[in-house]
Amino acid sequence: MLLVVLSFLVFRPLVFLGAGLILAAIPGGMFWDNEAKLGRLVFGGLMGLVYFCGFGLFGIAATTGKSGETAGSMITVALFAAFGSTWLAMVSALRRGRANG
Repeated sequence: MLLVVLSFLVFRPLVFLGAGLILAAIPGGMFWDNEAKLGRLVFGGLMGLVYFCGFGLFGIAATTGKSGETAGSMITVALFAAFGSTWLAMVSALRRGRANG
């Protein structure tokens, strides 16, 4: 148990990186499985935004050792982008394949 706590404290920046990669899988699944050009653009942009927030938080935490207010803002943006992509998946124009028109 002590080893888990110590590893969390030592490798704290990796938590942000891992969370960013996990969250990016949500719009990423809609990006890679999409035949609509507009859908690929929207979901790819959201996936890139989540990647940017995850890698940015990793860089900030690794270099400064602090997260601060910037971390809260970037986490909020990443969460809204990831979970907002599930809402955008209901838009048929973003999910329509070539076979449907």
